[in-house]
Amino acid sequence: MNSILAAALNSSGVFPFKPFIDQCCAQNAVYARTYDEKIYDARDSPSKHLVIICCMDARIDLFRILGLQPGEVHIIQNGGGRLRDAVRSLVCSQALSHTKEVMIIHHTDCGFTYFSNNKQILASLRVRTGTRTEQLNPSQLSYDEDDPDFMPITDLEQSVRDDLAEYKKNPLLKQDIIVRGFTLWTVMALATIEQQYHTLSGNAKERSMIRQSQFTERLTNIEFIHLTDYDDYRLYKLIHKYGSTQAQTFTVNKWLEEYLQESFETPNRYYPNTVQWCSTTMLAFFIRNTTLSMKNINALLLARLEAYDNSKYICYISVLKEHRQNGLGTKLLNEIIKDAIQAKNSRISLHANTENKSALSLYLKCGMRCMAYIPGYYFGDQTYATQNAFTMTLQIKNIKNSTTVCHSTTAVEISSQEEALYKQQCPQAFTG
Repeated sequence: MNSILAAALNSSGVFPFKPFIDQCCAQNAVYARTYDEKIYDARDSPSKHLVIICCMDARIDLFRILGLQPGEVHIIQNGGGRLRDAVRSLVCSQALSHTKEVMIIHHTDCGFTYFSNNKQILASLRVRTGTRTEQLNPSQLSYDEDDPDFMPITDLEQSVRDDLAEYKKNPLLKQDIIVRGFTLWTVMALATIEQQYHTLSGNAKERSMIRQSQFTERLTNIEFIHLTDYDDYRLYKLIHKYGSTQAQTFTVNKWLEEYLQESFETPNRYYPNTVQWCSTTMLAFFIRNTTLSMKNINALLLARLEAYDNSKYICYISVLKEHRQNGLGTKLLNEIIKDAIQAKNSRISLHANTENKSALSLYLKCGMRCMAYIPGYYFGDQTYATQNAFTMTLQIKNIKNSTTVCHSTTAVEISSQEEALYKQQCPQAFTG
């Protein structure tokens, strides 16, 4: 290794820190006295004839994740684990080392999921180098001259599918071998892979489902805990972890506000400091295999604990327009009810606009009843013709079957005396 280092390009700059490269060289000196030459035998081909294309993320240890040993596979790493950047190395591996299989692996919490377009990277380059975007030399980036593409990842599964499709179209790559795409679900002490698609198999939908059980988003310090799957969606419990920085709290509040504005179709309304005052229970649905992020929520329920009577208050429950009529709102209510039973809460309550007939119908179906009428509760909100609200409540003691709440009329039993009391306290709800 010393001869290689001697020929390496060195910088004449003076730095205010000791380069880590120096430490690497020192460690190599120790290694060179003890290493096993058998690892570096005469074979130039990986013994398992496999090539793995994956991200350059420093946290990914494929040798441990996949149980690999030195000399078994070729590993090609780049930003995002994209095929396009790996083609040169992959062609050489197949032509010179006769590799017969290819794995393409993209992963959750990838840095390339945190920017959505090329302009963000070009703007960063302009700030760092003082160079105008139009003066950047695309050939230096190895991308299309008219449209430099840094290949951001906005949909994890789709990015794998795109790379598999690109493999099929490339005439330089072997088409008579096994090529498979995977998503790597990164967890604190665990990593599991989920097979996405075979490029050359007859059944393009074949996959092995290994669910991600836990994940923390570094930009928000929100922990995602998988609860259950429902049709094309996955339900997660979200936890705002202790020790979040101001930047992380700002980011999660910003993304929650953007979601609430979109889901309630109130683009000019503010939802400030949501995570501080309403995050005792956070439940969210995500489309299967999408990148887990507070930016990608499809349906959301936020609730807080009311300590004075040990109850849960639902601050917000909403579903994005394109995901409605899929039962997600009902499932969210089912889950918060189960949570309240487990926590031995006294009741669940929320406010609903008196003109929001679809929501009121759902709440009544789930065993909620109106206990108060509040004129002008939604002052300034023009979503509905009225700004008045009902306070809806579900007494936990009335639940007889937690698994059928919102589905069966016998799941919640309310006595005739209690029903009469609700009518007395909130006659507007019973008079239409």
